[in-house]
Amino acid sequence: MDPFVDQLKTLSRAFPTRSKWVFVPTHAIGRTLGDRLVREGTDWANLRFVTPLDIALQMGAPFLVERGIDPSEEELGPALMMRLLLALPREGGYFRPLAGHPTLAQALWTTVRELRMAGLGPDTLTPAAFASPAKQAELVALLRAYERFLSNHKRADMAAVYQEAVRHPDWCPIQSQDCWTELPDANWNPLQRRLLDSLPGERFQPRAFVLAGIDIPRRLKPRPTTRVSPDVATNPLAFLMTPPSSAPSKARIDLFHAGGREAEIEEVLRRILATGASLDQVEIACASDAHIALVWEKALRHNWPVTLGAGIPATLTRPGRALVGLCDWIETDFAAGHFRRLLQSGDLSVKEQEGFTAGQAARALARAEAGWGRATYALSFTRLVKSYEVRAAESDASDDDRAYANERAEQAKQVRAWVTSLVDSIPAPAKDGTVALQAVVDGVLAFLEHRTMRSSALDHRAGGALVEYIGELRALGDFSCALPEALRFVRERVQSLTVAPERPRPGHLYACSLSQSGYADRAHLFVVGLEEGRVFAGSTEDPVLLDEERARVSEDLKHSTDRIDEAVYGVLSRLAVSGAHATFSYSCRDTREFRETFASWLMLQAYRLQQGNDALSYQEMKKALGEPKSAVPADRDTGLSASGWWLRSVAGTEEEGAGVVDAAFPNVARGRLAERQRDSATFTEFDGYVPQAGLALDPCAPGNLYSVTELEKAAECPFRLFLKRGLGLRPADERERDRDVWLDPLRRGSELHDVYAALLRKTRDEKRRPTLKDADWLVKYAQDRLEKLDEEMPAPTPEILERETKDFLDDVRLFVEAEVENGATTAVGLEVPFGRPLDGDEEPLARSEPVTISLGNGMTLKIAGRIDRINEVGAATFEVLDYKTGSYWRDDWKGVFAGGRRLQHALYGLAALELLKTRHAKPKLRGGVYYFSSHKGRGERVRIAAPALAAVGAVLADLRQVIASGHFTRTRDEDDCRYCDFVAACGSRANAQADAKLADAKSDAFKRLMNHA
Repeated sequence: MDPFVDQLKTLSRAFPTRSKWVFVPTHAIGRTLGDRLVREGTDWANLRFVTPLDIALQMGAPFLVERGIDPSEEELGPALMMRLLLALPREGGYFRPLAGHPTLAQALWTTVRELRMAGLGPDTLTPAAFASPAKQAELVALLRAYERFLSNHKRADMAAVYQEAVRHPDWCPIQSQDCWTELPDANWNPLQRRLLDSLPGERFQPRAFVLAGIDIPRRLKPRPTTRVSPDVATNPLAFLMTPPSSAPSKARIDLFHAGGREAEIEEVLRRILATGASLDQVEIACASDAHIALVWEKALRHNWPVTLGAGIPATLTRPGRALVGLCDWIETDFAAGHFRRLLQSGDLSVKEQEGFTAGQAARALARAEAGWGRATYALSFTRLVKSYEVRAAESDASDDDRAYANERAEQAKQVRAWVTSLVDSIPAPAKDGTVALQAVVDGVLAFLEHRTMRSSALDHRAGGALVEYIGELRALGDFSCALPEALRFVRERVQSLTVAPERPRPGHLYACSLSQSGYADRAHLFVVGLEEGRVFAGSTEDPVLLDEERARVSEDLKHSTDRIDEAVYGVLSRLAVSGAHATFSYSCRDTREFRETFASWLMLQAYRLQQGNDALSYQEMKKALGEPKSAVPADRDTGLSASGWWLRSVAGTEEEGAGVVDAAFPNVARGRLAERQRDSATFTEFDGYVPQAGLALDPCAPGNLYSVTELEKAAECPFRLFLKRGLGLRPADERERDRDVWLDPLRRGSELHDVYAALLRKTRDEKRRPTLKDADWLVKYAQDRLEKLDEEMPAPTPEILERETKDFLDDVRLFVEAEVENGATTAVGLEVPFGRPLDGDEEPLARSEPVTISLGNGMTLKIAGRIDRINEVGAATFEVLDYKTGSYWRDDWKGVFAGGRRLQHALYGLAALELLKTRHAKPKLRGGVYYFSSHKGRGERVRIAAPALAAVGAVLADLRQVIASGHFTRTRDEDDCRYCDFVAACGSRANAQADAKLADAKSDAFKRLMNHA
């Protein structure tokens, strides 16, 4: 029973032909009340539900329009506040230095709008009311700037509309013979109250319940309202604050708690099914927007029709997610990894006529190895196209291979054009670092119209609403700011928009906030999310205008205590009028933060009301609630899906239930078998025992070619070799940008290698040794290269660019100094490739054919690679040198072969001898050097004498047997997994499981390999 609804029924019956006006906060509430009256058999002809704004527009808008002023909603509020704030001087400002804070604009707009709707202008904000003169001055400046904007653009906000309306009472559509009333306890602002108090016609005081145990909030007390006492038999929830001892409502109140938010909503849906009621007899009142969104997601999953009082945040729709992703991508400096994930998300649309799909574009982007920055896409895709064109021109390739390369080259060109056009649509900052906001808006709207996916009616509604909502930024006019600030305008538009708000509909479940509940009077009410701290916002003061300042400015302004008082009173008022069977619930576990959560006082009061005892404690309630509900139903027949049915069926049945699942799902059975086998001491196919692959991957098999690095990595983790070379798997190249780093270790090392080679080639061509004078030339060479890199992949900040450039150039100078001091060797080979296409490489010792190494017993191994440097150290005597640009740890460099993990000095040495035979009849190898050339490596050199050919052959023979026998074991050392791209394929216990397998006889070759120190 709702006394206000009963009052409307009485008015409709008493005055069937008289115009009756009912003021409500929203049209949705009015329509819902109208539907309810019809369902309950009331003819409500001539009953009109209106908002105060409806009347104000009819009274004031014609006069504003006559003066050329557009009366429009202040949808641009936060964006406009940001623009006006950025235009204020930063020096001496109070809020201006905080302009980059993402929520400041909304906070400022909320306060400015409240001041305006209270009829307060800049002149009312006197210095005496403020603790800070700077704050008072800036708020006054903001208000004046806002008023100037409205005046210059001929616009009227809602405050101006209300103020204009009261000047023209003769234009009021409510006549003196009409009657009107208002929704009880509606929290009208001062200008709305002034309008209502000025209206003609007979005014009926709205009827509402007396709520025992709680005071009427300060700002609601003056409102004329007739209070009536509720009946505990019909409205038990009106007694939440003062539970009667007889507990007459016990049969109509249920309570439960759940082990997580999702489990709570799952239990609600199960209980809805158990009631047997139609969905349009059920309402779910949610304590947070997150619960509303979760109800929506669950309803969609189970194909239940649902309407949402608050609507869906635009960020949960495909167009909204795509726009947020676009902003994120731009803010990461166009990082390719982020853009590839955006393509893979399904939120981007690629038109059929483009010639490729979003997935194909994502794969092409990964192959192009783009980094970040505007220029990276054109450069990387141009390299990719060229590589395909080279393959297509190879005379030795088959017709199919050439056709495939041509097809891929054409697709790469199409993707390049599509991506670069998107990058070009985002304006680049001018020399002063700013962009025109309208140019950004144009680019974003074009992206929204042509590149976002629309896969449902909701997506289409969201897309249309976003076009309109973001388009309103055009009203800000000519305005320039930094690109991140321009994106903040766009992001605020997206994040503040909700789409598809709906009132309760026939045949639909209805989910709403607690303050919206009860208007439809559905038979079943579920109140969810009643955790402490979630139901009502904390009584924190407004960060813009403190309570003390508000009290000095005007008693009409809301204080922090008013906010919580009005919220509590509003929720209790809505619950009080509900006569539904009510179920209250909360989640006792936060599954994201892995912590316990506790019930709100509202949950405790519901328990006390149910039990008829106002002295019960939280501990008694928790004990009475029993085991928390979970996503797994207590009874499998109440499961909402097949997965719920199965989970309940097998829970607690141990192996018997697992056997039933195995029989129904063979893939699950196979997975469980794999787990058991991996935990055993036997080396099985689930651990990497694949003899058939061993035959195909045998390093000595005809046609197989291995790089030296591949062989080292195979000794480190044979399983990784099987994944990469056996199965052809490749990790997704995320290329995620570290905002604190410009050049990652791999890129930095590669660039240093090229710089070192450039110097030594120059001195080699000039037939001289390096001198200290070469440092200036090499630093200039390196500086030019870094500048080019900064164009291709810009540094995150100028400070990072400066720091890393300095460190890089310091390492270059250190290299020159070391070369001058080391006069005993002469570089004869620099970055020497072999066994790979030369692609124009003019290094004299380079060759495209692989090097063949004999392992004895008629076995040979073909290898390929790139030797960093070959030094001549004596007459026809040489050493190979490998640069290491990282740190040096002495303990890591003991021994010769390190169990097969260190082969470069040996294999590159043998390869160098083979390459040098074009110049020397009998070249000799002294050994190998691992040179830590940077400051991090302290210039250390690890020298390893050339090992005997028999020793090299023994190591390679054992490594070959590991591979050829199909013994692709996982590494025993967890350090090997730390930066491995394939760690997800191995499981969390991979290292311990691999260690346990060493007892198997099949691991003998691997154990021998490990013992080659």
